[in-house]
Amino acid sequence: MKQVHFIDLAVIGIVYISGMICTLGSPAVATEAPSKHVLATVPKDAPTDRPAAAQVSPVAPEVQLAGPTPRSLPSLTPLQSKQLSKEFVQALRTELKALEHRQRFEFKELRASQSARLKEWQKQQNVERRKYFIENPHGPDRRAYVQDLMRRRKAFIAMMKSEEKQRVQEQLVRAQALKNDQVSRLKEFEEALKKNEVPPNRLWPQPGH
Repeated sequence: MKQVHFIDLAVIGIVYISGMICTLGSPAVATEAPSKHVLATVPKDAPTDRPAAAQVSPVAPEVQLAGPTPRSLPSLTPLQSKQLSKEFVQALRTELKALEHRQRFEFKELRASQSARLKEWQKQQNVERRKYFIENPHGPDRRAYVQDLMRRRKAFIAMMKSEEKQRVQEQLVRAQALKNDQVSRLKEFEEALKKNEVPPNRLWPQPGH
């Protein structure tokens, strides 16, 4: 009986060992599948159509850049429009007064120049008259010379008067041209204010003009 029992144990051991060998020799059935989140490995020498930097850089989302608005002029409130209109009208008045001041100064300079020219002319005429009187001691010759001198002096003064009239006429033309230009600019200025827009800077009086 002991011998039989020993044989049974041997058989059981052989069967157990055979089962273990089969288990170790077969592939694992419950092996976990590769995660779908794992990136595929690219061979080192595999060709690629994109630069290396493009393969590793993340794709940035497209950004819509803000472009200039169709109309960049800021809008104005009624109070701002009224204030701008007041300042513009005052600027036009100052511009016209500045022109009138320059014209008065120019006319004053012309008068001073004419006065200096007349004095120089008279000085030269006195020299020539004394010389003539020395050379012509008779009364009739001297009287004829004096009469001719008075005519020439009158013509010289008339020529200066003509210069003054011409200068005045030129100044009137310039002043009227400025007034017409101011009317045009004021009209454009007011039209911009009616649209609640800031009028262009070119409408304002420019320095030196």
